[in-house]
Amino acid sequence: MTDLTLNQHCTECGMEVTPQEYHPYAACLMYRQCADGIMVRENLADVWRACREFDQMAKTVIKTGVVAKLDGQYWGIQHENDNRCIDYAFGPIEKAVISDPKYCKHPRDMTYSGSPSISQLDQALLYPVRVTTIYEVGTPENHSTTGALK
Repeated sequence: MTDLTLNQHCTECGMEVTPQEYHPYAACLMYRQCADGIMVRENLADVWRACREFDQMAKTVIKTGVVAKLDGQYWGIQHENDNRCIDYAFGPIEKAVISDPKYCKHPRDMTYSGSPSISQLDQALLYPVRVTTIYEVGTPENHSTTGALK
């Protein structure tokens, strides 16, 4: 029976590791270059710290639903004029309306009863879609005078 309290050596690089220590292949690559386990652990800690800081500055939003597609175009808001006039039509995926499949069972469900667009929507098919948006927030020292991220 193996004693799990004793340190062992990685079979890939030879670095001494504790039984519960996280030792990714990147650690093997670093150890082969410097042969210093302490330096490898410090570098891995820096990577984990940077990851945690990034996680605090980034937010991922995932939206799923269905879109109406006809001839390679997607139903959505194609033109907006001062929020007074909104034109719905088929266009690029970036402007597609994503609907909840619980309520949208047919493309015509994306408009109101009696809409002149129903004949077009009746020709379309619903497709599942997943949109992933990542918001990254920079730190105060990482911006220009215009406020743009560097």
